[in-house]
This record gives sequence, C-alpha cells and structure tokens, in this order.
Amino acid sequence: MVSILREVMNGRLPMLVVLLLAVGCGSDEGSGEHERAPDADIPFAKELDLKAYRGKIVVLNFWATWCGPCRIEIPDLVKLRKSFDADEVAIIGVATAERGPPPRVQQELKATAAEFGINYELYLDHDGAMYSEWGRRESLFGVPSTLLFDAKGNLKGKHLGVPRDHRTGQLDPFGVLGEAIQAIIDDA
Repeated sequence: MVSILREVMNGRLPMLVVLLLAVGCGSDEGSGEHERAPDADIPFAKELDLKAYRGKIVVLNFWATWCGPCRIEIPDLVKLRKSFDADEVAIIGVATAERGPPPRVQQELKATAAEFGINYELYLDHDGAMYSEWGRRESLFGVPSTLLFDAKGNLKGKHLGVPRDHRTGQLDPFGVLGEAIQAIIDDA
C-alpha cells in the first residue's frame, strides 16, 4: 500500500486512483476492547447499541473488505486503538456493503481482521441498515466513513474517505483522527 501511495503522490497513477483515495469507495448498499475467540463470528450491527458506550468517546468507522481506501485506513485505526485507553475511547469498525452469503462474508472479515491485526471491535452490517440510517442522517456516501462521538453520545466529527491532513493534503488517518479524539478529550 505504501508503494501505491508513493506512486499516487508522484503522479504516476491515474487521477481516478487519487479520487478514490480522497473520497473512498462508493457503495451500493493483538488486544482489543472486547476480545473474541479467533473463530467466533463477528456480531451483526443490529446487536450494536451505541448507548452502551456512553462515558466513552466513540470512533465509528464504516468500511468494507473490498475497499482499497478502507484497507489504507485500517493500520491507522489499529495504531489509534493502541494509543488511547480503551476505557476512554471505543473504536468500532462496521463492515458494510459486503457481498455474498453471511458465512462467506464472516470468513472474509475474519481473514481481513487477521491480516491487519485488527484490535478493535468489529460488527457486520450485512443488510446495510445501520449504514443506511447513518447515511441518511449524516450524508454519508461511501466507505470509508467515520463518525466521532463525545462521551455523551453527541456527534462531534465526520470524515468521508480516508482522512487527510488539511495542512499538507497528505493521507493521515492516525494524525487527523488522533487530533480529533484528543480535542474531544480536552473539551470534556
């Protein structure tokens, strides 16, 4: 991925790739906060109750296994999980727009989680209902999309596509999301 980013930045890949990295993929439809057995199925998003996270800052990331920009962002989310206390910050990945029968999708999610060493909570939005609900409310238009909530459950930030540092224009999910999380912590 780093070599692909280097090629984009050096202008050797088509503009379409640059746009996909900036906006994200469109959609048709170690240790973690909650350890799960490696073979355990990833719970469905309908089981996710954001109210259960009151008292914590929540980073809610909508993504898909097939989405290149999402795969660029995942290592930074893993790094964020290591950087902030799990008692203070919840990072939740919601896989959406996955295609295929649930058993196959579960296998793909498990493989992706293992490949990237995902250390934060994962949920499967197999029918796209959760993404659709937030998409209507917050004008989400593809993955990755990330919502940030304060400890009271108030929406404090939204990032569509892979977050970029506004000063440099460089892709920097760790820096951008980390600064936003820290700002929410500091404002509390």
